[in-house]
Amino acid sequence: MAGVTETTLLATDQQHSVLKTTGTNPQQMAYTAYGHHPVESGLSSLLGFNGERPDSITGHYLLGQGNRAFNPVLMRFNSPDELSPFGEGGINPYAYCGNDPINRYDPTGNIPVANFRPWNFTKLFRPWKKQPLNLSSTTISRSRLVTRNPRLDAQLGQRGTTTRRPDSSTLVSQAEPFTGHLPKTTTTGQKHESPKSYEAIRLRKLIERGDTFDRLTASTPDYKVWSNPDLTSRLNRYTDRLSELQKTNAEKRPLDKAKYQIRYTQYRIKEFSLEINGDLIRSQQNR
Repeated sequence: MAGVTETTLLATDQQHSVLKTTGTNPQQMAYTAYGHHPVESGLSSLLGFNGERPDSITGHYLLGQGNRAFNPVLMRFNSPDELSPFGEGGINPYAYCGNDPINRYDPTGNIPVANFRPWNFTKLFRPWKKQPLNLSSTTISRSRLVTRNPRLDAQLGQRGTTTRRPDSSTLVSQAEPFTGHLPKTTTTGQKHESPKSYEAIRLRKLIERGDTFDRLTASTPDYKVWSNPDLTSRLNRYTDRLSELQKTNAEKRPLDKAKYQIRYTQYRIKEFSLEINGDLIRSQQNR
């Protein structure tokens, strides 16, 4: 009948791989460790391994919204990783999840992410403490929320950061004027990032704050730009690294890696400036 749509209920595991479908034609599915599953009638249009949709013709998974194609039969990507062999890309440019698809998944096609561990529930979801209400209190307050993800910071190479945002006085004490050049924020090369990727979420947030920084500096000529010793040192180190690579006519992949590190650090300096200027404005208003 025209205009009639079919609804199928999907049963998945913790990695969002479809294991069973219920409806007019129930189906059960199983995968190899690398996600291979024989194509059956009507199932190619559904989600499959790790919740990704396989290509209806090749059966390959186009990860990162078409960024890279993963072949579950050959257990490898069809194209090399532009981040490899440095850092998050891994030493093998064609390997899927560092050859550990059981404990990792790769939504972006570039950087594998560790699967969620149910035995870590006690670390993420702590039981409520039974405390009596303070009936004499006239206000309701809560402690400052965690603003940084330690696992994400470790994957992005931002080690040594705290899990809680420092208070205003600590941020201001770390601040130093930044006199270097910060180019305009751009989203070039970030359109294929998967919304499930922690790295992509963090990068999109930095890009949004970078846009805010650009608008403020354009409308306020005397807007002060701030950094801290760690960010300034990182930017100088990555800039020197890029200069050395350019002098030696290095390949495209290490050049792209160095450029990405520079751009990411510049975004963090913009974010830091917004935090400092916001804290300075609030401190002046409270005087």
